[in-house]
Amino acid sequence: MFFVRDVIQHGRKGQFRIVGIHRDAVFLFDLNAVRTVITEHSLEALKSGLGKGKVEFLAGHAFNCRAGHDLSKAQVRRITQRLEQVRDLVVQMPAIFYSPDRGRLVSQASRKFGVSAKTLHKALFQFWHGGMTMDALVPHFERCGAPGKDKPLDTIRGRKPDEGMARAPALTQEMLNAFQRCTDGHYKRNRHVTLAETYNMVLDLLCTRSVTDPETGAPITFVKDPDVAIPTERQFLYWYYKQGRAKSDAKARFGDVRIALRSRARLSYAAQDNPNAGGRFIVDSTKLDVNLVSSTNREIFIGTPTFYIVVDEVTAMIVGFAISLENTSWLAQGVAIFNCLEDKVAFCRRYGIEIAPEDWPVHGMMPIRFLFDRGEARGELATEFARKSGLIVENTSPYRGDLKGICEQRFDLVNETLRPQIPGARDADSGKRGERDPRLNASLNLEEITQVLIHTIIYLNNRVVTGFRQSKAMLAQQVPNIPAAMWNWCLDTGRSALIRFDKDEIGISLLPSGTGSITAQGVCFKGLFYTCERAESEQWFEQVNAAGSQRQISLSYHPWLMDAVYLHVEAGRRPELAVLTPYSQNHAGMSLPEVEQLRLAKRIATQGRQLDQTLLHADYRNQVSHIVQSAVQERIDHLRPRDLKGAREHRALDAASNREDEKERLRLGIAQYDAQSGDPEGGREVQGPPPGDELGDGEAL
Repeated sequence: MFFVRDVIQHGRKGQFRIVGIHRDAVFLFDLNAVRTVITEHSLEALKSGLGKGKVEFLAGHAFNCRAGHDLSKAQVRRITQRLEQVRDLVVQMPAIFYSPDRGRLVSQASRKFGVSAKTLHKALFQFWHGGMTMDALVPHFERCGAPGKDKPLDTIRGRKPDEGMARAPALTQEMLNAFQRCTDGHYKRNRHVTLAETYNMVLDLLCTRSVTDPETGAPITFVKDPDVAIPTERQFLYWYYKQGRAKSDAKARFGDVRIALRSRARLSYAAQDNPNAGGRFIVDSTKLDVNLVSSTNREIFIGTPTFYIVVDEVTAMIVGFAISLENTSWLAQGVAIFNCLEDKVAFCRRYGIEIAPEDWPVHGMMPIRFLFDRGEARGELATEFARKSGLIVENTSPYRGDLKGICEQRFDLVNETLRPQIPGARDADSGKRGERDPRLNASLNLEEITQVLIHTIIYLNNRVVTGFRQSKAMLAQQVPNIPAAMWNWCLDTGRSALIRFDKDEIGISLLPSGTGSITAQGVCFKGLFYTCERAESEQWFEQVNAAGSQRQISLSYHPWLMDAVYLHVEAGRRPELAVLTPYSQNHAGMSLPEVEQLRLAKRIATQGRQLDQTLLHADYRNQVSHIVQSAVQERIDHLRPRDLKGAREHRALDAASNREDEKERLRLGIAQYDAQSGDPEGGREVQGPPPGDELGDGEAL
């Protein structure tokens, strides 16, 4: 069966559209012709050709025009006019299909509507060729005016200006060169230069000149010609966007990475390779938008704390957090990771908050992977953590904050929830003129903000997350898009990749490692000495010098408190806790930076006394040398072997002589002491030693 608008392939003759069927005649419009060509065929002949395979139907949509939805008012007005003109012609069948009659009908219509016959012939051709609908009559104004071809430079362009305004000048080659020079030399090379500023530079180049004052050396700027033609900013912008260089200039101004980040296709999502809870935990930090005061004195302002958060990628569950006054570091975020393992009921109880286990059902489990943002997790500490724990540590690519968007969203929600409740909170208007400084309203200390954050996290974990992308299984089972509900559903249905860990295992894995030396004073590390029960029972320190004894031992330590270290005695066994020996107790309670600072201060002080010590040593050597040289000069000759005999007798004689000299010095000393003590008799007789007793030799036996 044949119908009007059908498109057929008629053997080798080509493609045709059926534009009319009148009794036994079928009128075919040649789709390959450049002008209107309509042929008449018998309906029976076409049916016969269809049965023999000489005629076949084609898909009409491949030949029909489809207009867009953003037609202008002028296009809609033109379509309405042409449709009204064409409708009066096509209803006059079959005369409109015959060329002589069509010419006569078009002439009549042209006089009726006041348009040329050529315009109506063109409209009929568009109507039949494009599918005999309104879409076929859409005017293509964008093809008019020789697009892409420059107009002559000496022609007057643009609309007529308002009264009193000068007409925009015709662009000269000098102006075009100035446009090119300023955009290449300033706009393209400096991202801080805008197109408006570039236009000002164009005017500077075209209208002004600068010379140097020979007397002062200062530049003198002047207008080179008061009657110079000045291009308008609209002309400059039209020229710039016509060049089609906006994208390449943006890459030169901001870099390929930034442009790719802004304009890349977003066809996937971050968690598409992670279907299970615990498949990946995302860790990130920010400065909390809350100002704090000191815990010891609320009159002391301490600023904003560092807030770490750990979020499960699949369920948006906040599984751990940490808040401190430390700067971002591996150890600071390690507190947040360690919080994932803690029993949340006991953890909240430490801050005076009682919760039920189902309020925050996360404890004792670690994920397969941790995702960081190329900050704290780039270094040896992260490598050691991955090696000791067996977990995978990942880092995002540069400028790919969207890979941890769920974590960034949690930060926004936490701050938005806290701002209306907490005095001293910052917002986008903080610091602007006329706004009160939020720091003046700071009231909470670190412990109190921790309590607030516990309540906030529990609230967000049980709150609906609007716009969250759930998995197909969650949608099928109508799991509410609440983090706690999705977390429990994943655990109940086996969609979990969580790994059970002991707190001590993760705690040791998070700590940095070092090597200590076993000495007689204890295990020496960073200048401090440690001991443990096992070391003392196995006599490590007594046998340190024995052949084959262990001299080095690996250990883990916490730089924030050096009171204890963990000794890795045997692989796979629990580390031994070692504490400071009494010798190093003067460093108890200190952190590693404090210990190193003390040692540095000691070295600096020693270096400052080096000149004095050098002087002291030189004076000592000089004095000794003077005495030795005087004694040597009094000698007649070197001692001979026979002079070495009788040393005992000679020593006894010298000793007796020395005693007499010492006795005399003692008597003089006692007499002076009595005189100074105020004896009314002017002193007393000094009694000699008892018979047989020599002073200094003790009682005679």
